[in-house]
Amino acid sequence: MTNHGFFFTTRRHFMQATAAASAVGLWAESASAGPAAAGVVAGNFAVELGGKTAGFLSAVTIAEHLSVPGNQGGAFGLGQFAASYSISEANQLVDWIMSLPRKQVQEKDGAIIFTDHNSNAKRRVEWTDGLITSVQFPKLSATENKKPFAVDVKWQPSTVSHFDGGDKKVSTKGAGKGAKALSASSFRLKGLPAESDFVTSIALPLVSTPDEAGRKGKEKAGIKIGDVAIEFSGRSRDSVYKYVQGVIEDGNLTDKEFLDLAIELLDPTLTKTLSTVQLFGCGLRSYKEGKIESGSESLPKFTLTFSVERFDLVL
Repeated sequence: MTNHGFFFTTRRHFMQATAAASAVGLWAESASAGPAAAGVVAGNFAVELGGKTAGFLSAVTIAEHLSVPGNQGGAFGLGQFAASYSISEANQLVDWIMSLPRKQVQEKDGAIIFTDHNSNAKRRVEWTDGLITSVQFPKLSATENKKPFAVDVKWQPSTVSHFDGGDKKVSTKGAGKGAKALSASSFRLKGLPAESDFVTSIALPLVSTPDEAGRKGKEKAGIKIGDVAIEFSGRSRDSVYKYVQGVIEDGNLTDKEFLDLAIELLDPTLTKTLSTVQLFGCGLRSYKEGKIESGSESLPKFTLTFSVERFDLVL
């Protein structure tokens, strides 16, 4: 295989490599599964970890090569990879993604493999020491049918290399290829000491490091888990507001008032739990009612927002 470079020591070297890569169609910044544009391979985007296919992405952006601010020597650094992945089952890729929310960060060497529709590799983009820096979980919505449970993930590599794929057959064994993705529209909330049968949506937390361009995620204290926002139909207001009053009446959030919440992801019949999102140490941040219109025939929705101490996904 021919290594197309992208390890730079001078600005002139970078410009020469950029021109060469553009000439052979290797400098495409992002791709998504769909019709092929001229010079771009369309098909599937496989992720390889530890020499094995770990999953297939719905979209990917290759880490960019960019000049280091304030560096007068012409050196270039690396941006981040970004990808969207619809979770269907437990696998090596899910474990790596979840290493950030679990605060058990792992550096991984790997590759993005661009394949045709026959699973023949057309292009490889390899990285070393990849560290997950950001995981955005989807917004669950009871009104958006057939919405997949897709996460947006970023990772920071130490090095990136581009290769020809050599038409090598990419194995799909154990990588979830063809498995039905979890749904983001069929779910059930548990653990709230109030009526929770009429939840309309749940905005799950963003998990990130303070400096996504750096490698501070290796420090557990540097990992930030955002809030979870749970929207309810007005039919639940009386029950939920009674819970809110009980929390705020003394003006303080006590240890016993932190909750462990579970969100069960269900099959289309709403009878079988396929996966569970676990939110630990949830502290009430706010209760907010939606706008009330004069003459409206529907009850206004309202939202509870909680801080989250720890986050997990059980498949």
